[in-house]
Amino acid sequence: MYMAKKQNTTKKRNAKRKLKGGLRQKDPSLTSWQAVYKMICVPGAKLSKISFSSLKGFIFRLDVPHDPANSEFFGLNTSGTALNEPVYSLIFKFAIISEEADFLPPLVVPGDKDDAGRDAGYNDSNGRFVRGRAKETEDLDDFKTEANVQQAIYTGTLAPQGKPITISVVDFSYFNKAASDDLLTQLLGIPGNSQTVEAMLEYMRNNVTATRQLGMITMELVNSNFRELWSVENPSAFTSDCNYALAQILILFTKLKVMNYDCHAGNVLASRNPPASTGLEERSVLIDFGRTLNFNSANPFPSDKKKIVTLYERVSGQKFARDLAAAKSFDFTDLYVSGRTSEDEVIGRMELIVKFMACIDYATNVTYFDMSRMNRPQLKTFLQYLYGPTFSENWGVSAPDWTLTPAARNAYASIIPTIIALTTARIQQTSFTSKDSVARRIQNGEIITIDKPNEFYDRSDTTLWRPLTPVAEEVMDRETVPLLRQRPGRAAAMSAAFSVGKGAAECKEDDPSCCDKVTGCLFGKKDAKGGKTRCRNKQKNFKKRNNTRRR
Repeated sequence: MYMAKKQNTTKKRNAKRKLKGGLRQKDPSLTSWQAVYKMICVPGAKLSKISFSSLKGFIFRLDVPHDPANSEFFGLNTSGTALNEPVYSLIFKFAIISEEADFLPPLVVPGDKDDAGRDAGYNDSNGRFVRGRAKETEDLDDFKTEANVQQAIYTGTLAPQGKPITISVVDFSYFNKAASDDLLTQLLGIPGNSQTVEAMLEYMRNNVTATRQLGMITMELVNSNFRELWSVENPSAFTSDCNYALAQILILFTKLKVMNYDCHAGNVLASRNPPASTGLEERSVLIDFGRTLNFNSANPFPSDKKKIVTLYERVSGQKFARDLAAAKSFDFTDLYVSGRTSEDEVIGRMELIVKFMACIDYATNVTYFDMSRMNRPQLKTFLQYLYGPTFSENWGVSAPDWTLTPAARNAYASIIPTIIALTTARIQQTSFTSKDSVARRIQNGEIITIDKPNEFYDRSDTTLWRPLTPVAEEVMDRETVPLLRQRPGRAAAMSAAFSVGKGAAECKEDDPSCCDKVTGCLFGKKDAKGGKTRCRNKQKNFKKRNNTRRR
């Protein structure tokens, strides 16, 4: 295991500050936040926008120049066999934190348009149109739960291929007003920020107050070539990315019974390059799990279950309880074609799951949010990939047409090999990404989870953002010097001698009393005769006498 001893020995002294996510940190002496901040301060770093349209989140991407010296983390390599790939891109998700839910002013970003190409806006509680994006504060516990959910999905889908469907959480932090201002000012000072990035950062700086905090989830992105799915222009790349992402969405549901009802094209990071001619390559990762439903729970809905179920049954024409039981009954292996399971049977199962998720997506979002200008599921991009570009974008006006055309059938069939490839381990990977191996790595701390009680995530003390400068050895106070290679029982006596005996200022090179027969002189005194270290001579003579006695 990677540095198992060092991880164990540092565990006690870092118990309140270690939160490194499901990947390897280059310098274990740094806290997770110190490692993140160090990358923020790299010369040549670039900050870009990913998303700001959600009710509570602001998502950015940080890219540093591709030099191993600039990376503070190692992620999974492309073969999924080791944590040795330098991470040059980080994803930041911010939220404004308050104890009670609070409406924020609208976020107005230059050039912001909705899906129909109109100026972005929403209807307020009085039915009046307001330009910009509606924003609310987040609860700190809910924000931490989101980080926990994402890390659980990462570890839950890491086995067996080493190709998890989401990215690993690197750090979870929150900041008071003063520290938040310092951080946002640092980010605003990154050269080349766009108007959109500056508008988002300024908005957060203006709305984090003395009674609010800034929350931040940091995630790694090993494949720094990935971009938001909606920005992929190459048709072949887009088709392959949608296929891969749909396989991930189906694996997430069948394996963990979890669904993200905010899975739009901006919350999928994907490759812009055409697919390779052979072999399985990673094409996408799912991000932003602030809106998830866990169907293993007796009540997966935070509130308004009756209203959601009623709306589900109206748009689907089916009974919710029956559809839920049918969808939950399938495991990911039930999406394999085998001697006993035909391709048509597997396609039927996928259809059932996709329809269930799409209708729940719609019913939940309409219940919780104002969808008057966006009356369709967030899964729209993937539904149109399956059923064609004319698939309904306004469910309030035209009902969705679920007809399985030959093109839709082929699209479903093309997902099956991807699901099999992502859930079947190759022999050389089993030692690293098997279910038991992942569990061991979580247990020994190599893959770290975020559900530990009493963890310390408040980063408001800005003096701790950078590691303490080490004191030069020649001027180090003796009290700070570790007592190495001691005889049993000598630590207390030597510590007392250091504290009440000769101080560092009194120690003289020609004073033999500063040397200890067992440990040697910690300050390396030189003998005037021959330039040899007197303490080393004493140590050698002592060992020689002992060896002679043993003989």
